[in-house]
Amino acid sequence: MAFLSDEMKAQLMKVVGCNAQEFDTLLTQHAPQLEQYQNNLVKSSPFDLHLVLFRNLVEEEGLDKLKNLNCVEDQLNFIHKVLSKDIDYQNILKILPEEKKCKNGAESKKNKDLGNSAFQKKNFADAMRYYNEAIRLAETNTNDLPLSLGNRSVVLFNKKQFASCLQDCKSALMFGYPQELQYKLYERMGRCHVSLGKTTEAKEAFQKCVQLLDDSKLADDKKAVIIKDINTIQENMNEKDICDVLENGHDCSNKLILTSSNKQFCNLSRSVDIVYNNQAGRFAQANKVIQPGEVILAETPVTWSMNASVADKTCSRCLKMVKNGLLPSPISECNVVCSLECYNNSVDSGKENIPTATTPFDSRLEDLFSLSNDDQATTLLALWSLKSKPVSFFTSHKELFENVAADFGVNQDENWKLEGDVEMYKSLYNLVTHMDEQSWDEKVNLLIITVILLRFLREMKYFTDSSKNTSDDLSSEEQFIGRLLHKFQCGMKYNQHGIYQTEKSVEVGKKLPLVSSGIGVYPTLLFFNHSCSPNTLRINDGNMVYVIAKEVIKPGEEVSDCYGIHHLSIPRKERQEKLSRGFKFKCCCKACTENWPMFPELEASLTQEQMGRLGNNLSMYQKEFKSGHFDKAFELCQKYLTKLDELKISTPHRNYEIGSLAMSGCVWAKFDTNGRIEPSVA
Repeated sequence: MAFLSDEMKAQLMKVVGCNAQEFDTLLTQHAPQLEQYQNNLVKSSPFDLHLVLFRNLVEEEGLDKLKNLNCVEDQLNFIHKVLSKDIDYQNILKILPEEKKCKNGAESKKNKDLGNSAFQKKNFADAMRYYNEAIRLAETNTNDLPLSLGNRSVVLFNKKQFASCLQDCKSALMFGYPQELQYKLYERMGRCHVSLGKTTEAKEAFQKCVQLLDDSKLADDKKAVIIKDINTIQENMNEKDICDVLENGHDCSNKLILTSSNKQFCNLSRSVDIVYNNQAGRFAQANKVIQPGEVILAETPVTWSMNASVADKTCSRCLKMVKNGLLPSPISECNVVCSLECYNNSVDSGKENIPTATTPFDSRLEDLFSLSNDDQATTLLALWSLKSKPVSFFTSHKELFENVAADFGVNQDENWKLEGDVEMYKSLYNLVTHMDEQSWDEKVNLLIITVILLRFLREMKYFTDSSKNTSDDLSSEEQFIGRLLHKFQCGMKYNQHGIYQTEKSVEVGKKLPLVSSGIGVYPTLLFFNHSCSPNTLRINDGNMVYVIAKEVIKPGEEVSDCYGIHHLSIPRKERQEKLSRGFKFKCCCKACTENWPMFPELEASLTQEQMGRLGNNLSMYQKEFKSGHFDKAFELCQKYLTKLDELKISTPHRNYEIGSLAMSGCVWAKFDTNGRIEPSVA
């Protein structure tokens, strides 16, 4: 929300009980610091204002009545009955923002023309940028979209990015490329297959091209020239040993590999166990030596939500930065996807029950809760996780949601695994919630939000018994799902992780250019405890998260994560306050108990012998990194960090941080390249 709309102002006036002039006067007289009050509302979501109204109704009925109720189900039912008298609650769909309109045919054509001009000047970078914008803005029911895709495929072909070119040709056909011009796409696809050494596919594409010449408006002599060129190409075709890592315009070799999996936690390394004690709760612990750079965890989230501020450049399906393969999203006309595969998966996601926004209605719900606080981001995570399964799944497994075990996942039967829907949702139910530490205001707001979510689920026809319910009470299904929604919101608030991407290219020696692309709940990662001096690095490739060791981890040592509060940049007192306020615990990590210094004050001394034995690994790393050889640069960082351990150089030490930051940069750059640049084929 960029400003205080007339509708929202009217709602506030309703709460205060005054007209517009009196409302402005009240603000001026009683809150002079809010002279720019419209700007102060920028961080509010549209729902925040509705929450004020709904809470006002509950308070009028009596908060004491609510407080005296014994269980969450009764409290939810009480609020539902109060709000049922309100017109906004009765017509809940009217509080949803209108679906955003981001298409602009005139601007799309303008950008396509600019792309054509840039291409003629062989300015491929600008041509790609203009065509991407033309594709993003194009109406999907016009020729603008397929024609812009076809034009972008020409740029990619000239850049020798043949896999991406093939994807654009296929996308152009899917979106209705004009029949009389389709021969162009198939000829281009044939040439791409030839360059990639795929002779069978090349022959099929060329054959289709020749067939489609009959539909073209070309003169016979020009058709003959094309056929002759195709015949010449086919006569000289040979199978090539081209690396087959190119898929959907991305280099699939750019993935980190979890070499061995824990028997019970398949996304976790076999070198790590999940253990429990009363003081630390559940946590990860090494059972053997883990070397720097070793992959400890590779996991996708059980539910996730995208940051709306990056929706125009982030794939709404996988959360990767969109570059070469930008396509419109079928979810919302303001969203994009990164590839044809993600587009098709998005189309099918409603059928597959993916735990994130999958429909235009979901997108409007995201807009309702957008630009708000972390609690309302958590609201969406809880909602997506519930609605991705039918209500029958939960009602048929009620036994999963009765008791909470603080040590869930630990000391299980040897055949037990954290996989499958049953165990995943049981795990979500057993998350630490800190419910007993909520203020009464927080509890009331959470209950109201939960009732509103139930109201939306009813509009989605989610429940099987709500249509049969003629009373003013919530149905038994609604009360049960309401309890789960309430519990999941409480648990996910303290067990979610930010998802990040690189905003621009990673450079040696510079701060990582990371921006938030969303949040997610990762079923195994949530077992990792925080440390202000973690021994791991957490890195995202889209919504996939990787945890890698940043130093040698000995058997019996805790494997720790960092919740974004690090001793290198934040003093101990401030860290403790942030962690206590945001995560409800007192940090007892080594950096806190020993009061480790921030980065500028870190120990940096090395003896001549130590410097000699460390060698030139870091200077070689810089050379390889600048050459784009990120795997080689990564290996040099691993050697450097291992050597520091062999030399008995203990943390905290500046060289450990320099080495681990360099190693982190290698992985982020590797994934950044995966999203932005397809390797050219000579």
